[in-house]
Amino acid sequence: MTLLSLAAHAVRGALLFGAALAVLSLLRGASASARRFVLVTAFVAALLVPLAATVAPAWRVGPAVAGGPAITSAPFAEPLTQGDGGPRAVTPEGEAAGRATGARRAWRGPSPVTTAVALWAVGALIVTARLAAALLAARRVVRAAAPLEDPARLAWVEAIVREAGVRVRVLVSDRVGTPAVAGVFAPVVLMPAAALTWTRTRWRLVLLHELAHVAQRDGVAYVLSQLACAVHWFDPLAWVAARRLHVERELAADDRVLAAGVRASTFAEHLVAVAAGATGDRLPRGAFGMARPSQLATRVRALVVAGRARGAISERGVLAVGVLGGAAVLAIACARPSDPAASGAAAPKAPLAAGAHAAEAPGATRDAALQAMAEEETERLVAEWKPTLATVVVLDPSTGAVLAMTSRATDGGHDVALTRATATGSTVKPLVVAAALDEGVITPDDRFSCDPKEGAYAKRGLHDSVGHGTLDVTQILAVSSNVGTSRIYDALGPARLGRRLSAFHFGERIDVGVPDVPPGDYAALTGGDPWAAMLVGIGEGLKATPMQVAAAYAALANGGVYHRPTLVSRPDAGERVVREQTTRTVVRMLEQVVEGEAATGKRARVEGVPVAGKTGTASEADASGKEARYASFVGIVPSDRPRFVILVGAQVTGRDDATGGSVAAPAFARLAARSLGR
Repeated sequence: MTLLSLAAHAVRGALLFGAALAVLSLLRGASASARRFVLVTAFVAALLVPLAATVAPAWRVGPAVAGGPAITSAPFAEPLTQGDGGPRAVTPEGEAAGRATGARRAWRGPSPVTTAVALWAVGALIVTARLAAALLAARRVVRAAAPLEDPARLAWVEAIVREAGVRVRVLVSDRVGTPAVAGVFAPVVLMPAAALTWTRTRWRLVLLHELAHVAQRDGVAYVLSQLACAVHWFDPLAWVAARRLHVERELAADDRVLAAGVRASTFAEHLVAVAAGATGDRLPRGAFGMARPSQLATRVRALVVAGRARGAISERGVLAVGVLGGAAVLAIACARPSDPAASGAAAPKAPLAAGAHAAEAPGATRDAALQAMAEEETERLVAEWKPTLATVVVLDPSTGAVLAMTSRATDGGHDVALTRATATGSTVKPLVVAAALDEGVITPDDRFSCDPKEGAYAKRGLHDSVGHGTLDVTQILAVSSNVGTSRIYDALGPARLGRRLSAFHFGERIDVGVPDVPPGDYAALTGGDPWAAMLVGIGEGLKATPMQVAAAYAALANGGVYHRPTLVSRPDAGERVVREQTTRTVVRMLEQVVEGEAATGKRARVEGVPVAGKTGTASEADASGKEARYASFVGIVPSDRPRFVILVGAQVTGRDDATGGSVAAPAFARLAARSLGR
């Protein structure tokens, strides 16, 4: 859950209650029964909208989000992790203790999302507790009430109940000062002790009013309204609507009395008399009484107005309001802020169009426990590094199912994993190696000179963080050598690289659950500039969404079979994008990125579990145009029997120590350990 999603739910509720109150103003000439039904429908809709928003398809509205930022500096040379990379990732059993120790060292306070959720939960709990207390108080009054003993009066009551067409108990209580109805599913009419002196006429008028509440199921409507107010306790429109419902249900019950043939003046006279004889306001909140002084003037005025509509809402009216209410629920629940995929917006010359978010539906793939863990790790990442963008993606490589996906963006963007195209950085290097191996232009044992003073790019400033001499392919990936990868790219060539990246579905939209769209044109690979084309091969000239990168690694983890990422379970046979033997070789190489003595990904280690993965760090501009670094780590765990592909990415501004190995790898390790040990 994010602040954006919390705000979206608040806006949806405000729209519903605002629309209901606006409709009431248009129905001033309609019956109270019709207005009451509109309000009840609004409260039911307010309870359904949060659920509908999680299962209904998204309808994008509003302006599109801009595409990814451009590269602003020379290729970034990832530094090696010194020593043992700091503390190793703890086991699942030690994770809680580790988090507690870290909190004692540098407690930053709760995140804005945690604070907002906590405040909402406290308010909702208070309103719900008040409702429960009111219902229990009414129940105690009912239990202490006594049945009628006078046979003559009992006969009157039974005749009036038959006239009203409902089945209900009528009891006498000295704990109520006015006639009332208590109970939700088995309502009871409570008569004050003073009623034993009333005439048969007054008994009939009073009972007809109270039995109207029973027939309208006002007890159920009351509970629903209070639950909706608990969910939307912060919204004043919800409480205004609740007060209006309280008034309209009494007016509707009064109209039912008049519909039984009672003269308005006669009923008004008895209503005033009952209110005058009420012995204080001793009615429990969970029951609603006939003659509360606060409503008396409004009700008497409504009774004596000639020509006022008083009929019950018709079946056609019920159907119309129900259909309109259902349409409002769907429209408000499905509305989402627009994204680039919906509008076709994308950064100029970018090799991809950002993907749209498909809302969860029945059969949704997200795992609640994994999603909660991912959210916690994202919050921890945000607290430590203050990124302008952050995301975590967890995929099932065997099916493409999105098990968890988080999104944080200081510019208000959403679905970072699907909509934000960032420079891939060194995470693309294993895909270049896989392509070269599969094309047969290199072997795993080939060795390449990593001297930046040699080769076609010697005068262009291509370099590594330290000098390496000659390295084999595994070592090139372990130390993330730009120079060494450029040698592999030279062997592969731009045409074959473009074809292979297209096979991994780079340069096309990842619209979860939507058919393929044409791939991009890879302008840098076909534009004739060798330097620009080589930058694609080392990850500085290629942009992709985090979901695209995670999906490509899922293909490596799945023996070379690519499954399109999906948020809803669906059949997908997959497509082979690389030979199985090639993926086994590349995964073994990626294990050395984490376990090797000289490597960039040591902080992604998980004790006792083999991990294969790759760090990525790229310089780019953030949404405000400031120089930033996109730091990421994407890994396969366990690498010998892959269960998860986990990507962690964050765009950090103003931190020279922000790299994939320092920012993303530790978060990956914690999440991987927790995921495997849950």
